[in-house]
Amino acid sequence: MKRLIAAICLLASPAFAEDRQHGNVIFAVPPGWAMGSVSDGALTLRNTVDDGPCEYCTFRITEGLASKARLDTFLFSERFRFVEAEDRAGLEVLIEPEMTQENGHEMAMMGQKADSRLQILVAIRLEDRLELVVFEGPAYDAEDVEKTLTTFQNDGAALLGALRFVSEGAAPLMPAPKAGDLTGLYWGTRTGWTMQLDGMMRMEIYHRHLVFWENGLFYDGAPFEGVTNPPEAGALLGRGDMDFGSYAVSGSTVTLHFADGAVESLTLDGETLTGGDEVMHPVTPLADGARLDGMISHFFYTGFSPGSGLAGGMSSSSNTYFAPDGRYSGESFQGASASFDTGGGFTSAANKGDSGHYEIRDGLLFLKPLDGAARGPRLVFQSGDEILIGDQFLEKQ
Repeated sequence: MKRLIAAICLLASPAFAEDRQHGNVIFAVPPGWAMGSVSDGALTLRNTVDDGPCEYCTFRITEGLASKARLDTFLFSERFRFVEAEDRAGLEVLIEPEMTQENGHEMAMMGQKADSRLQILVAIRLEDRLELVVFEGPAYDAEDVEKTLTTFQNDGAALLGALRFVSEGAAPLMPAPKAGDLTGLYWGTRTGWTMQLDGMMRMEIYHRHLVFWENGLFYDGAPFEGVTNPPEAGALLGRGDMDFGSYAVSGSTVTLHFADGAVESLTLDGETLTGGDEVMHPVTPLADGARLDGMISHFFYTGFSPGSGLAGGMSSSSNTYFAPDGRYSGESFQGASASFDTGGGFTSAANKGDSGHYEIRDGLLFLKPLDGAARGPRLVFQSGDEILIGDQFLEKQ
């Protein structure tokens, strides 16, 4: 571990593909790595070199937090952050948190093994907050461990050594918003193909929602605070929500500058926004307190992978019913059925019910289940004669 820590300050500034930002952290994407998804406030970077030494390695850059806790205490408290529940009992701490000073910051590192994955947790202390970066790679055997450690020493040490922080004066990658002419919610679709487990291609319809505000900000998706008032950028960054940015209109071109540094251009023709095969139009969010009368449904099926020794597949379905009195109810099903090439087989299925009350507020649908479970809000709006909840059409009963 000391060898890995030392590598951070010995490396010269390497050539990187691009600068990106997640929350308070500005970083350079190493060659051979790509931006992945954000989940629970953490951004995943994935190794894209198929035949490289660490094909399934990942970085996770978390949202950080305001805290003055000891770094070693903080690291130990975060040891389960990216460990599956069933693997936590067998978690093995290989290297207890080690403290060091690098690039003017107090830093701590910790190594652990969860199932067949090696994780290196790195915590960095800033003036009034802590940042956490987690590197993970295969550890099935000694050869895997060596490859994972080598990748961290090369790409991980370089990434960590070049970090910059907005809270310490680094300029955010998103240009400051300026008052603009676009306002309201836009919705549209595009079609694309996706490969299923059985190798078959299936055409999908992908929905997109963009919310624009007069102050020059936009949000890609469903803003948790609603569609009426623009969000506070600092609050979004604080929870690792990077689906917002500032926009600029020049002639018929609308440029979206995302908070993470990505840039996208759309074409504005009257009230229509287009980008590639994507076509979006302004739609009307439902009024506060509106009631629904209908249902939304979903169905999915895929067969098992060819050559897996299994014949059969998995399916899932759900139905949710909304009543004008403010109540909802629904059920969901998940099942799998297969026969083995060697003989025999299995069938499994699970049904789940759900019910409670719903509320429409600020263009969002909030579900309040009777069991108290949390539900994320979804956009609810009208396009022509149709009402949509997120990407599902409300069907009349």
